[in-house]
Amino acid sequence: MKHSKAVEVLAALAQDTRLSIFLLLLDSSDDGICAGEIAEKLEIPPTTLSFHLSQLKSCGLIEGVKEGRSIIYKASRKRAKRLAGYITGKS
Repeated sequence: MKHSKAVEVLAALAQDTRLSIFLLLLDSSDDGICAGEIAEKLEIPPTTLSFHLSQLKSCGLIEGVKEGRSIIYKASRKRAKRLAGYITGKS
């Protein structure tokens, strides 16, 4: 991972709501969670959630897959591992 990308990813996580969303998705099953369930579990208004999901998606921390009328969000475990490797000097 390049230094500039690490800074971008860390900046996205340096916000309470985004960190909570990312940790929730990391703890979820590999099936992911729909936006409505994320909003309900974290008590986040839909418009606020949409903004934060967009920020997490733009730096590659989460992925959204359309299933019917819903979008299912999953954490990018690969990105999380690369970030951890970069921070610990093991990348």
